[in-house]
Amino acid sequence: MANAKPATLVSMVENKIPRTDDNENKNVQLDLNHVFQKYLHILCSHQESSSAAVNEMEVTSNDLSTPLSRKGFAVSDILQRMVSIVSHPDSPLPHGLEFNDIGHLAVLSRGLACYLASVLDKNQLTKLANRTTIDTNMWLSKIFRYEKGALYFHEEAGDGLIKVGRLTLLTKCPKFQSEGFHALYARPPVIYISSAAPASLGKYLCSQLGLPYSCLSIVPCVASSSTFDETMDLASLERSLNEDVACGTPMCGQNDNTSYLRELCDKYNLWLHLEGNGLALLALEKPPASYEACRKATSITLRLSDWFNWPGCNIAGMTNSETLMKLHGLSLWISMQYLGQDAMAKMVNFGTELAQQLIHRLDLMKDVTRLQQENSVNPVVVFRYKPNSKSNESNHNLSTPPDDLSSTVKKDSVEETNSGIVTTVSNLVLDSYNKLLLYHLSQSVRSMHIELIELSKDGYWLKFDPIKTAIKYKTTQDDVDEFISCLRDEITVMNVTINSKSEFETAIKSNKRLKLAEVHQVTGLGAVQFVPEYLVHDDIDTVKLTDRKRSALKKVNRLLAETLEEQDKALFALVTTTDDYPCVAVGMISQPEKIPNIIDTIIQKASELDDNSQLLEEMSELIKKSIAATQETLKQEAEDYFWEEGVYRQVPLISTVMNWWSPPTKTAIPGRTLNLSKGTVESTEPTYELKMQVQQSFDDDNSS
Repeated sequence: MANAKPATLVSMVENKIPRTDDNENKNVQLDLNHVFQKYLHILCSHQESSSAAVNEMEVTSNDLSTPLSRKGFAVSDILQRMVSIVSHPDSPLPHGLEFNDIGHLAVLSRGLACYLASVLDKNQLTKLANRTTIDTNMWLSKIFRYEKGALYFHEEAGDGLIKVGRLTLLTKCPKFQSEGFHALYARPPVIYISSAAPASLGKYLCSQLGLPYSCLSIVPCVASSSTFDETMDLASLERSLNEDVACGTPMCGQNDNTSYLRELCDKYNLWLHLEGNGLALLALEKPPASYEACRKATSITLRLSDWFNWPGCNIAGMTNSETLMKLHGLSLWISMQYLGQDAMAKMVNFGTELAQQLIHRLDLMKDVTRLQQENSVNPVVVFRYKPNSKSNESNHNLSTPPDDLSSTVKKDSVEETNSGIVTTVSNLVLDSYNKLLLYHLSQSVRSMHIELIELSKDGYWLKFDPIKTAIKYKTTQDDVDEFISCLRDEITVMNVTINSKSEFETAIKSNKRLKLAEVHQVTGLGAVQFVPEYLVHDDIDTVKLTDRKRSALKKVNRLLAETLEEQDKALFALVTTTDDYPCVAVGMISQPEKIPNIIDTIIQKASELDDNSQLLEEMSELIKKSIAATQETLKQEAEDYFWEEGVYRQVPLISTVMNWWSPPTKTAIPGRTLNLSKGTVESTEPTYELKMQVQQSFDDDNSS
């Protein structure tokens, strides 16, 4: 296919597009283009807009909706609001938002299709739609070797499957279009779906096709060729003798036996629909032999926008049933002509090369378990960190008999032997390590898009799908090398941490002021709880603590964790035990010699906090007692003063006469002050005497 520009499109509509010399109209269009480019640059560069607040246009992340203003806003204000919605510190924009030339062309073509639909008359629009559909259909059929295919464009991935379901009903039951469900009453259709498919897929199909849920039949998975129950049991399907099969397991890149599926469909007159990233390999000059049977499927779904980074392009579905098309394929028509067949095949081949490069490098790492698919060429790489030197000498192979694999994958724990130390690592802890590994690798090598997937019985794995992500994130072979280097560094730290965990636990158990804490999940040396002096002789696991002791224990451990976390966030963290007690989580280390220093740091900080808390507690008790004693003293002095003055001095009128006849003494009840340095309550008379002396000295100095 030549890398030709769509000149036919220009000649077809040049007479229909109005020509104008109106400079004002051109200036408006230029201004709009400038505004759009400005805010698109803000989004692509991950910068926050420096413009002023947009009054009532501003929104926060908590706003659910904004009422429509009676007066319109400028385009710049509207785009500023869009930026404020999308750009948020807690949810940064994904890496790789910037498009290359083909990406921009695909986006512009989408807008061009909308424009042409409004300016062309019906005949011209039909002519253009037919031409784009016929050309695109012919090109895709040739590229992906799908004979006698008919295109169907759709926006959502599920829409193509719905279209296939409707075509199947119309093909297998011609009266369905006129009689509706009554035509299916005698022999209701059955939809067979693999148990590895998404749980909501079957119900979604039934709701969209107007079929009851009773039409669903889940085909079990088989483990005859792998430990992962993610390939359909074709023997069970053949026993069921019916219907459309949902093929493929996209999570780990494993494919169902499409050759045998095709034989079953031919034998029982079934409709076979295929989808998945593996179909991109059909565009290679020499596709793998295991993918040849995909060409004989009744229908397939091609995610061209994902494979070639064509944003805005519709998903293309191909079937051997003829359908009417509209102008939905214009963006795809332009993009394919601009790129050319050789470039498309080169992109797919580049993705497979990246996968093979990563596979080769992972095979050299003994602490990484990789899933080897049965196909010789597979664009999906699935692996995980697993510190088991014996089982990692040979990679986990999906074609190995299950009996041999049960000892390598389906284990509840992994034992790592190093220098006589045996450490048991549960699968839950391994899952935590792989999650942390994904986070660190994603931060280190952003151009390598790695996903975290969960397999039903084997926990979390890391997945690299270059066919889908390499073009979008601009992944190169140097990125793969950098990724392996970072992976090796992370695994080295994890191995040191796992091998040092036993030494760390021994050191904690030998110290009476520290205790190992049980937490749900922690990736590191473990969790530590500090035991105050007054609880050293108690077993805080079994003894029912008083509310006061429980509160003190939580307080000192929370303060300890917060203090250590502030000192070193990479090593210490505040976590909660299974019984809801704060404790200190110690992270990963690169050198086992750091363990004594870590223990000393925890003990030192904990002792300081414990001493300070005890001092504050003692001062608090002393102050409480002093205040209580002072209150009693003041109460007694007030009573004595009352009886000393007499009862008559308390009566309003009589007290005036009594005070005139016999003036009262000037001695009053002395005040009290709290001395925090001593923790005592003292009289305020010395303070007032000192103040009077200072005042008198000041007056004497002024008079002299």
